[in-house]
Amino acid sequence: MTKRPLFFLFGLVCYASSLTGTLSLELHQLPTPPIAENHPIRAMEQQIVTVRGFWYPLNEHEGILASQPNLRSCCVGSSDKIYKQIVVKDAPFQFPLNQIVTLQGLFQIKPGYDEHNNLTQFYILIHKS
Repeated sequence: MTKRPLFFLFGLVCYASSLTGTLSLELHQLPTPPIAENHPIRAMEQQIVTVRGFWYPLNEHEGILASQPNLRSCCVGSSDKIYKQIVVKDAPFQFPLNQIVTLQGLFQIKPGYDEHNNLTQFYILIHKS
């Protein structure tokens, strides 16, 4: 019963944002799997979205956006936090560490695993300038 108002509000935010040309994605809205095919986040897949978060670099052109500042290395990209973080690919430069940034890019739900079969990513933003 409580899911309907949430879906309506989420849909309203997506609709209002789409009028400006991009969808706005809030990190705290990211659901934990399994994600139903009719969940509103699925409508954002392969769409250009704008998202704000705290920047944690992974390498020269990749980083993680998280909803919390001052995360320790054990929490950035950890499997228990990965569903509330977005891996950013193709960043044109490094952003200041632990600063809130607003990025725009192609949103994907794309689980990725390391050589030990540990989940290393779930949500991805392919940066667009």
